[in-house]
Amino acid sequence: MPEEEVLTQSPVDVAMFIDWENMHGFIRGKANISALREVAEGYGRLVLAKAYADWRESRFQQDSLVLYKIGFEPVYVPAGFKNNVDVKLATDCIDFAYKHPNIGVFILVTGDGDFIHVVSALRPLGKRVIVIAQSNNASSRLGDLVDTLLIYDQDVNPSSSPAPTRSAKVKNGKKLEDVYKKIVTLLKQE
Repeated sequence: MPEEEVLTQSPVDVAMFIDWENMHGFIRGKANISALREVAEGYGRLVLAKAYADWRESRFQQDSLVLYKIGFEPVYVPAGFKNNVDVKLATDCIDFAYKHPNIGVFILVTGDGDFIHVVSALRPLGKRVIVIAQSNNASSRLGDLVDTLLIYDQDVNPSSSPAPTRSAKVKNGKKLEDVYKKIVTLLKQE
């Protein structure tokens, strides 16, 4: 009797693209980069993490060092043209989708509805698209097109919210964060 082959499924490769200019104003410099990384790793193996901004601007200079230390590549995009960051991020996303077919999950950290076209290009390629947006800047049109919409101040970093929200606890009293951690653990076991 021939030996049965045990097929092991390799982890899905994940790429994260952060529209830092878009998110920075809402997070007010208190972004929990580690929390963003944990979310990405909950979907698979994070193989690419980039954050886009004009890093010469004084409000971003300290952020670029923090991002770099935690493994995110700060991508310099000079200011001066409207939506310059959006164009560079969108171009990189599509370029990576074609050059690196191993990447199965694309995480866009932005609430900008201009990324609808990026999502529309990634989905037919069989890519799973996750968007992380701030509650007060999440485009509903973008949220309708993606596989998953996560709200930064509720799903990624609830402690960044100024006041507790009704969704901060579940029925049995456990914090949403505890539930999230259990789900991530279960997904990693599969």
